[in-house]
Amino acid sequence: MEKKEKIELLAIQMESYIGDLGANIKKMRELIRKELSERSVDFVFLPEVWTVGWDCPSFLQCAEFLKSAESINMLQNIAKEYSVNIIGGSSIVKDGDNYYNTCLVFNREGILVAKYSKMHLYSYYGCNEGSYVRAGNNPVMVELDGVKIGLTICYDIRFPEIYRAYRKAGADLLVNMAAWGAEKKIPW
Repeated sequence: MEKKEKIELLAIQMESYIGDLGANIKKMRELIRKELSERSVDFVFLPEVWTVGWDCPSFLQCAEFLKSAESINMLQNIAKEYSVNIIGGSSIVKDGDNYYNTCLVFNREGILVAKYSKMHLYSYYGCNEGSYVRAGNNPVMVELDGVKIGLTICYDIRFPEIYRAYRKAGADLLVNMAAWGAEKKIPW
């Protein structure tokens, strides 16, 4: 598809219910539908760990397998219904015996076209994300509507080499989905 001169972006922010997958899916569905009923956009961006909230001990209880994930089904349906690309923030994905903090990307047809697992896990002030999920090992750039998007999640922002690699590979847009508290403004 040819790249448009102007693209419309929508970033959805929400405070997740800690450890309540069903409530978070319902809330996100309502937020996205409300926004998309009022405007036409090309891309919707969701926050990090929106399905569970930032509470590492809750990660495992809210993890979903890719093939049977209720959150994926919901995002696929919305992508198709509104013909919109969705950069799915992140959720906890179970792959065999391993868990990952993973961004899932859906095209306008609702097809899962890319997945990126956070490469740099957060460990600071008593929070050790690596005790609950494994780190991904590959950067992922996805092209949607002719726009090349380099994907990162939260703490990846502290490692500029990934952004340099994306730019060198021709990225048009660099994305970082984060569940970062307002009191921690320094990285932004």
